[in-house]
Amino acid sequence: MKSRALAITGIATGIGVVAINFSILNTAFATIQKEFSASILELQWMLNIYGIFISVFLVTMGRLADTYGRRRLFLIGLAIAGLASLISGLSPAPSWIIVAQALQGIAGAILLPVSQALISHLYPDNQRSHAIGIWATIAGLLLGIGPPVGGIIIHTCGWRWIFLINIPVVIVGAFLILRHLKESKSKTNRGEIDIPGILVLTVAIGALILAIVQGPQLGWSSHWDIMLFAAFLIAAFFLILVERKARFPIIHPEFFLNRNFVFGSLANFCMIGFVWAMFFLLPLYFQTARGDSPLLTGVVLLLVTGPLVLFSTAVGKLYGKIGARLPLIIGFLLLILSVGVQFSLEKSSGIVLPMLACLTLGIGWVFIIGPSTTVAISALSKDLAGVASGGFITIQEIGGSLGLAITGTVFRIVEPPFMQGYRNAMWVLLAISILGLVASLCLKTTRRRNP
Repeated sequence: MKSRALAITGIATGIGVVAINFSILNTAFATIQKEFSASILELQWMLNIYGIFISVFLVTMGRLADTYGRRRLFLIGLAIAGLASLISGLSPAPSWIIVAQALQGIAGAILLPVSQALISHLYPDNQRSHAIGIWATIAGLLLGIGPPVGGIIIHTCGWRWIFLINIPVVIVGAFLILRHLKESKSKTNRGEIDIPGILVLTVAIGALILAIVQGPQLGWSSHWDIMLFAAFLIAAFFLILVERKARFPIIHPEFFLNRNFVFGSLANFCMIGFVWAMFFLLPLYFQTARGDSPLLTGVVLLLVTGPLVLFSTAVGKLYGKIGARLPLIIGFLLLILSVGVQFSLEKSSGIVLPMLACLTLGIGWVFIIGPSTTVAISALSKDLAGVASGGFITIQEIGGSLGLAITGTVFRIVEPPFMQGYRNAMWVLLAISILGLVASLCLKTTRRRNP
């Protein structure tokens, strides 16, 4: 039991590098913007480039892990994450951070699905849902502490240390993995990689995100932007053709024959799109519009992430009793309420309204993340654990990338990009929340099987 606990601690360092990097980076946006005179577009690309790379490589990394060894690839992911953190911490310009976040996306594509697979293989088959729950709890806890920790580090040491602090964490994680975790591989996966699928997916996601994010600069009716949207449509069409013939597709077609996988993944897609957008907008609202400090921003954002730490277990028990549909419906109604509150925000608003918006967002998030993850993944084959987790998280990260791309672009097309742009962005998030609510209503009402 002690060895398993230490192995889980080592796995948690990889989850933490990904989760904390996301929430801390957002907290530091205003400080980075001020130091480098960075544009909103450059800040947006720091997240979007991460989303593109993690979305494209997730399933591939899961398959490589299943074939060549999950522990081995996890250690490679830790090394890449450490390198990305070092580049970010020493960066002389925003472009360096953008490049580093691309590397961080590759690291995340390894660490997220492989961490799920590693934890799953530490438990017997009849406790797989419990293992997935442990993974979700760890991810939620580490994501939860990101904003206040980021605020404290920025306040006391400067923004560069939010990245540099990852390096000793990576070293400790690698030591624990090497010492306490055995190698595991798939018994049936022979290592075939869907290269055509990867290339076409890269073109599809890259073209779509580039067209949306750069649309205001290129001109929505310009031939460049039209070509990018056309490239996306053509690539998406060919992706369907390629994946139907692939022996080892990026996302297995049979996954989409499961109703709860489809609508659970769609609900998660919408939730992550909402969360990515809000983690981009809220720190800018607090620090740039209101003039709050990074420390206060981090503390207030704890109202968003804190519920993941405090209520994940309770929501998990509720899901075990009544299934996923009702918690998801409650979650998306709370996201809609958060949007409603934010429509009324002004630069001069007191702190109570922003806090209320953050709290309703946080509670809504905790009602969605656990049930949507578990209901979608728990029916999938354990032998392809890396690929199954990778497929689900690929859909999730595409949702985050698209949610941020659309919302961020709508926000910044108004000059200066603040309160009117902020309200325009809320309309996008309202639509995302309604789509997630519809997906929740379409779930089959089944209860989780307890081990």
